[in-house]
Amino acid sequence: MYGPVGLPWQDLALSLLAWREAGRRGVGTEIDFLAGP
Repeated sequence: MYGPVGLPWQDLALSLLAWREAGRRGVGTEIDFLAGP
């Protein structure tokens, strides 16, 4: 659940923790948004 309150750096810090935990657990899908079609 996302609540758009606080500062942007708080959102970035939380997303980094979630990304690392997903990698540790081996779940999720990485998407390269800079890759061409």
